[in-house]
Formats: sequence, structure tokens, C-alpha cells
Amino acid sequence: MIIGNLKNINVAMLPPKLLQILSRDDCKFEYLLNQKDGKYEIIANGVYYIIASLTTADEASLKSEFHNEYIDIQILLCGDEIISSSSQLISIPHD
Repeated sequence: MIIGNLKNINVAMLPPKLLQILSRDDCKFEYLLNQKDGKYEIIANGVYYIIASLTTADEASLKSEFHNEYIDIQILLCGDEIISSSSQLISIPHD
């Protein structure tokens, strides 16, 4: 997990390609803050962001989130959120 601030992105120690994308004008905090809910393509065929105004749920009612194909970058534009993580190893049977 990498934690940072879009207003000071250069100190987040991001991989160069990710830093390049998040440094774009259309990925800056002020720009994102003024976007309406929706899906916005940054680079054709796979690099996009989604703006969603959501209410987070109780931690007890949530399940772990995994991604096989994409990375997930969460940017909190307003409000508060608590992020939970675990180092517990879970064994999942393979088909």
C-alpha cells in the first residue's frame, strides 16, 4: 500500500509511470474535485478513473477486495474514510 497526497505527489515514491500519470493536469486534485460522477478515460484502452460519491459502509459488513487485472488507486476528494488492511494469510482452493 502506498499512501500519499496529490498536492505533494513527488514525495510518494511512486513508480515513474504511475507518477507520470498522476502528475497530469487532468489528475490533479483541484481538477478531480470539480468532475461529476462518472468514468473518465485518461489513456485509451485501459487507463481510466471513476468519480463516485459514496457513503462508506461499516468495516464488519465489508469483504476483502482483490484485483487480477487492474491496480486500484483510491483518492479521497472530500469527507473522511478509514482504510483497513490485514496481513492475515487466507488459503483459497484452486479449481
